[in-house]
Amino acid sequence: TDARAVAAVWASPKFNLEPFAITTTSSLLNDTNTNIYSVEIALSCALLSPGKAYSFTLTATYEGMDSGAYSEVSVYIRRPPFGGTLLVNPASGGIAMETKFSLDAKYWSGEEDGLPLSYTFLYTLGEDTAVFTIRTSSTNTYTTAILPQGLSTRDYALRCLVVATDMYSSSSNTSLIVDVLPSGINVLSLATYVDNLLNAALASNDATVVFQLVAATGVALN
Repeated sequence: TDARAVAAVWASPKFNLEPFAITTTSSLLNDTNTNIYSVEIALSCALLSPGKAYSFTLTATYEGMDSGAYSEVSVYIRRPPFGGTLLVNPASGGIAMETKFSLDAKYWSGEEDGLPLSYTFLYTLGEDTAVFTIRTSSTNTYTTAILPQGLSTRDYALRCLVVATDMYSSSSNTSLIVDVLPSGINVLSLATYVDNLLNAALASNDATVVFQLVAATGVALN
């Protein structure tokens, strides 16, 4: 039998793939002795909505024939963590390097097979500035923080964030603006104050507080 080419076409019963396909939706394949083919498609993520299932078909037809065979696959797009918020206390009136702020990730949900969720707490002085870690990833939804003052040009506001991540590394985040006022402690007293806090944190093996103090002090001195 003469070798014949095989036309392979990807499609979906509910929408046109063409506007969203990164690779071609159709291929012309040369016949092989084994008659085994591999036909892949890549789609833009803008096409697929989390929490929904999509069906795709691959139809294979010998060139010159009107009918062929097809196979269908259903793909479920997982939802990242959702529904959560971040609470910070106090959200205003706190003092840099002195107030112990509490941060609480509340009301987060995720798909059952991706639980438990992990939470990372961060802060930034502004949209175009560095992001500092308050606490690395943990299943604990609550933490405390020592924060530097916000920028005077932004009325001493900084942004606290929480990133919720499931077992498949899918994540979502939310943030809250917090006002952190300047401390009245002078530089010499601040050094002594921070040194005492660092010694206490090191004595209790509290790495989280050590990192917070180092970052906050660096911001304060700059």
